[in-house]
Amino acid sequence: MKMKNTIKNKFFKHSYFSKNMNKKGELGDIIGLKETIFLILNIIFFVILLSFAYNAGSRAFVYEESYAKQIVSIIDNSKPGMNILLDVKEGLEVGKENGIKLEDTFKIDDKENKVMVRLSSNGYMYNYFSDYDVKLSLQDNLLLISIGEKNIYNEK
Repeated sequence: MKMKNTIKNKFFKHSYFSKNMNKKGELGDIIGLKETIFLILNIIFFVILLSFAYNAGSRAFVYEESYAKQIVSIIDNSKPGMNILLDVKEGLEVGKENGIKLEDTFKIDDKENKVMVRLSSNGYMYNYFSDYDVKLSLQDNLLLISIGEKNIYNEK
């Protein structure tokens, strides 16, 4: 019996618990403040990490980024007078699941040369370099991308 107590005493003598078990809080000393702050910061970090992982793993984010980059690539590699059809059926289905109107799904900002694809509440924007007059229109499940010459005299 005595041997068990000595082993126990040796363990607690050099452990973290023995150093802090018998301490009484001194005046103005808050016990556990560091641990509480550490725990709260860890919880905040993991909530942010999980929310990012959820958004990155959602289908809408993947389709938004993919379609925006495809459209920009088409615009930058095309010539005036070209019309290109892009199948966007899967993206439109995801947008309908998220309650996005068809009119708000694909947009072009000619002034800033940006393509905006919105299949969720956030959407995704991507810049293109060509200075063409670009028009987007949905025809059933296809996106018609019309490339025209930019008229520098009749700009809006």
